[in-house]
Amino acid sequence: MHYSVSKMAVSRNNRLLRTMKIVGRYILPGVLFLSFSPALHALEMHYGAGLVSEYSSNSLLLPNNEEEDWVNGAELDFSLTNKSKRVDTDVSGFYGYYTYAEGTEPDQGVYFLNALATIKLRPERLSWIVRDVLGEQEINSLDADTRDNRQRVNLFITGPDLNFQVNPSNAVTIGARWAKDDYEVTKADSKRNMLKAKWENKRSSQLTLSANAVGMMVDYDDDDVNGDYDFGVVYLEADTRFSKTDVVATLGAFKVDRDKADDVDDWGAKLVLNHRKSSRTGFGWESVRKITDSTIEFLEASESGFVGGSGISGSDSSNEQGSRDLYRLTRHAAYADYEGSSILADVSLYWEERDYEEEGLFDYDEWGVGVSFSSEITAGWRGRLSTSYTNTDNTGIKRTDKDWTADIAVDHALSRYTGFSIYTGYNNRDSDDSGSEYREWIMGATIGYHR
Repeated sequence: MHYSVSKMAVSRNNRLLRTMKIVGRYILPGVLFLSFSPALHALEMHYGAGLVSEYSSNSLLLPNNEEEDWVNGAELDFSLTNKSKRVDTDVSGFYGYYTYAEGTEPDQGVYFLNALATIKLRPERLSWIVRDVLGEQEINSLDADTRDNRQRVNLFITGPDLNFQVNPSNAVTIGARWAKDDYEVTKADSKRNMLKAKWENKRSSQLTLSANAVGMMVDYDDDDVNGDYDFGVVYLEADTRFSKTDVVATLGAFKVDRDKADDVDDWGAKLVLNHRKSSRTGFGWESVRKITDSTIEFLEASESGFVGGSGISGSDSSNEQGSRDLYRLTRHAAYADYEGSSILADVSLYWEERDYEEEGLFDYDEWGVGVSFSSEITAGWRGRLSTSYTNTDNTGIKRTDKDWTADIAVDHALSRYTGFSIYTGYNNRDSDDSGSEYREWIMGATIGYHR
């Protein structure tokens, strides 16, 4: 599904200025380090550029008084990876500039960055992690996902890892982290001090067991609005890997001591199963129950790519919003995929429940299904079709939203590195609240170079 460029511009000038401060404070020093470090002598680089033009029948996703607009944009992206004796790096970035023919949004740019450097002070024993993620989250998950309902989020993390190989079967890892998160709108900025410990026992080539403990002290910048808290979790994990099946099972306990609210004691568990029936077909299942917050989820989502970035939601949840509150997340998801010589297909199904400790207005139960299919039409031409449906029961305000999307696209390869796409799509929300409904038709074309 092509990410609608009508939703790809930074919201307001004051937000842009704050993001520039974030970039200057955290990202630029890291990028300069990665650029000039003498240890980076064997970079693997990929980059691309493209032009996009898209029409939207309802650019602001309004229930009434729909406003049409044509959005034209230029996009750049890159990725750099390096593994050397002293430094491992993985950096990816995106920048797009978009103009709005009818002025429904100001002409603006949007950018994302995901950077990780592992400095090996003593290879195999002591390393230092430097990480920065610049992405986006929703401001209010109850509103439509427009640019005015998006905020920039930056998360900077650094700290050491110390590894002890006790014997060939047992290893101990101790780590410490200092983290700083910055939200453009939500008053959830905080500093975090973390300690973690892991004992790992390799029982066989197929089975690894571990005992883990993580402690975190969260200190909010705005003490008048937020209550600081101490967060702890201990858990056991079993990791089995066979020729066709991987299973990871986790069971643990959470304890949260909060300064301005009741403490939280709860249990957590996770089960992940991936099975490849053959080289062409596979299926998987994931169940999770945990206590978490928007910063932790932002970090975990960044493992998938840009958080809120171009064409990538970056998060398993469609309703991730910046928040100062803890919440209980329960999720079950299943998928199946097929990859043939000329056909690609996958289907996914999930159910999710979110229960906030204080902000009960945003509690919800949600289930959804998605299907995508692509097939080679003829040499150099490929067709794509995708559709999704979600049913969100916003229990905090007793409102149900039903969202449906459908997209059709045709891709053509002009050469090994260049190609173009034409596409059309439809987005629809039906809701108990008529003021939250919307309809949107989109159509557009892209041309790009990637290598």
